Amino acid sequence: MTMLDSPDFSAPRYDFAETRARAVKATKHGAAAVMLLADPRGRCNRQAFLYIALAFLALQTGVACLLWLLDLEVTRSASLAMNAPVLWIGTTICIKRLHDVGRRGWWLPGAFVLWVVVALIVTTIISMLLPPEAMEAGQPIFFAVLIGITLPAFAALIWLHTAPSAPSLNAFGPVPVGFGISMPAKSRRTRPVHVYYADGVMA
Repeated sequence: MTMLDSPDFSAPRYDFAETRARAVKATKHGAAAVMLLADPRGRCNRQAFLYIALAFLALQTGVACLLWLLDLEVTRSASLAMNAPVLWIGTTICIKRLHDVGRRGWWLPGAFVLWVVVALIVTTIISMLLPPEAMEAGQPIFFAVLIGITLPAFAALIWLHTAPSAPSLNAFGPVPVGFGISMPAKSRRTRPVHVYYADGVMA
């Protein structure tokens, strides 16, 4: 046996137990992070809001590309099931962001209902004043109405991304540090599970 063939006893051995422990730890941290994002209580600053939005965009793009590469078609029910967690976390993060600027979570559903009502009123009035063909897809009036309806929602999203955080502790928790998310006081986190969502929205 030559020196080239001799085993290298100094080389570190692969530790399966340590690798498994790291995987379990990473899984627990990941689950804790998801639970934190899914909880509407607490605060989320502009930095974390942007990071989460970019992560969701990357996730949606990656899934779409994967489905395209595999030439798979997703049914409407499957698509709703896949997007339900994203919609839930997106809603809770918006609530956290409202908390961060000192506003209650009910501003989100309230603004959404107001936007839908105004959009319905505007489209109904325009449909009554103009001939039916003017509102067909591809017509200039159709695009003008679509843009006019979309602009308030886009403006609200820009506001969520740019509004400064409350400079100090408020009713929803301390000023976020690190990644940009903070939770309320421990006494509020111990409330029963069945009221945590109402606590996050109405607090």
